[in-house]
Amino acid sequence: MTGGGRTQTNPLRKRASAYDVRLGGRIALLRQARGVSRVELAKKLDVTPQQMQKYERGTNRVSASRLYEIALCLDVRIQYFFEDLGETSSPRADTSDSCVSAEDFLWLLAKLKDEELRWRVLRLIAELASGKD
Repeated sequence: MTGGGRTQTNPLRKRASAYDVRLGGRIALLRQARGVSRVELAKKLDVTPQQMQKYERGTNRVSASRLYEIALCLDVRIQYFFEDLGETSSPRADTSDSCVSAEDFLWLLAKLKDEELRWRVLRLIAELASGKD
């Protein structure tokens, strides 16, 4: 302990990485796609909704056993969470790539808080995809 009653931070303790953030984002996307609320999933996993939120944000790391439980609850193979992780940083951290995956697009779209703006973006994309001039 140091002065003031605070404990020292363990320098060997790993912090969440870009991969942890990516994994959490995949958990959140899948949960939402399955129509499961954060509270419902937290209850199934016997954790608090706040803990579930920390997993989804990548603030707290997800253990292998917890990830297995999440996969079971969301009815997906555990490999889903590791697809397209790649060797570099998370695509969400760098969206300058010329090719953004559908998952990353949906994640970015979900970050738009203004519902009307989300619909405008979707309509624009639909119009561009239709090929009409």
